[in-house]
Amino acid sequence: MRKGISIVICSRNGQITRDLNNNVLNTIGCDFELVIINNSGNKYSIFEAYNLGVKKSKYEFIVFLHDDILIHTSNWGKILLNIFDQNREVGLIGVAGSRIKTSIPTAWWEHEESYLLLNILQHEEDKKANISRKGFKTANVEDVVIIDGVFMAFRKIKDIAFNEDLKGFHNYDVNISLETLKKGYRVIVTNKILVEHFSTGAIDKDWIRSSYLLHKVYKEFLPTSVSGNIIGRREKIFAYRRYLVNCRATGHRKFALEYWLKFLFLSPFRKEHLKWFRYFLKLD
Repeated sequence: MRKGISIVICSRNGQITRDLNNNVLNTIGCDFELVIINNSGNKYSIFEAYNLGVKKSKYEFIVFLHDDILIHTSNWGKILLNIFDQNREVGLIGVAGSRIKTSIPTAWWEHEESYLLLNILQHEEDKKANISRKGFKTANVEDVVIIDGVFMAFRKIKDIAFNEDLKGFHNYDVNISLETLKKGYRVIVTNKILVEHFSTGAIDKDWIRSSYLLHKVYKEFLPTSVSGNIIGRREKIFAYRRYLVNCRATGHRKFALEYWLKFLFLSPFRKEHLKWFRYFLKLD
């Protein structure tokens, strides 16, 4: 069978832009197919759409792409195939991710900077594009436990799939990252491929609920980290603080209370607890 890549995109209007289509055609450098999942009627969750894309795909390797990106690296498909060929234990490749994931429902980037790895051209809310490069020192690939969903290269592996019990359009990247790790495969990021992303992610009310439910599913597996990284008190405090702020900003008082009590038990003598105590009593 000829080697190639199936590119799976969940489209909100049933198609992708001419710019993205031409970009893939001109840069991938290997055999490929486009598998566009028409979700214009909002029929599928992202978990369902991506599983459908896997079923429809003909190649062993699949790249899940956002529809608002461009890829600036020539022959990026060949680069991916080469990494997979040289590392049979690798199941998932991204361009951004984290070496740790706590049991607290924060986003992958809500860890201290020393745990983050990324190589991406990101447009910010002011429309300016900045290249974010973090974490890569001597190697072009690094192990992580979670990658970002903007660009995910996946090796078809029996019994690894997106969990369709999880609904909506958030945290599918955490889901497939953890499923890959659970099956004993490596999750890695590479700086050999540069992706330009035209939108910024937002932690809104739906995202908070999605992350909360996902972390309940993986409560027996989390926390997790790349070998050698210890998730200690410092990392947990950092995550609790971020999560509580996110909950307050999105109106999830119930979720905030559950995790504040855990934070209080972990570190009871912090002055900031008075602020949260007043918040839960609706004094602030």
